[in-house]
Amino acid sequence: MTVHTPAEAGLAARLARRADAGDIGACLQSWLVTLLDDRLPEARDRLRRAADAGQEDAVRLRGLASPRAEAAKLAYGYGVAYEGDGEIGAALFFYELAGGAGHRCAAFRLGTVHADRGDRRSAAVWLARAAEAGHPEAAGRLDEVRRAPGTPP
Repeated sequence: MTVHTPAEAGLAARLARRADAGDIGACLQSWLVTLLDDRLPEARDRLRRAADAGQEDAVRLRGLASPRAEAAKLAYGYGVAYEGDGEIGAALFFYELAGGAGHRCAAFRLGTVHADRGDRRSAAVWLARAAEAGHPEAAGRLDEVRRAPGTPP
């Protein structure tokens, strides 16, 4: 299970409450959180409820034997949407879920946001993951971060 910051845990809890209240969009997002956090029984229940309510992505995902890669794609998409809305904390949360599941674009975006915020140590970790996963721009960005003044070794 991933250790989340208090803000991330709060977002996950809000999504779970909204899902429990019948918000199908929140149910799918909560499914992503529980699946990518390896809370599988809870994840199966969230996906079932979203699919039973007719949520298209949930119906499609329910038929997959191993939906983790698809979940990572969706988590990345939520991260992009939240970032576009200016909700950087929520974007980072979903990028971390996706990047932790091996999504190279999420790892790259997470590294880039951390670099832009001055957190070069976290930026280097995520950019290295993105580079290892084959992201075409990650190695160059990682070199920039490592060469920046004040970057820890």
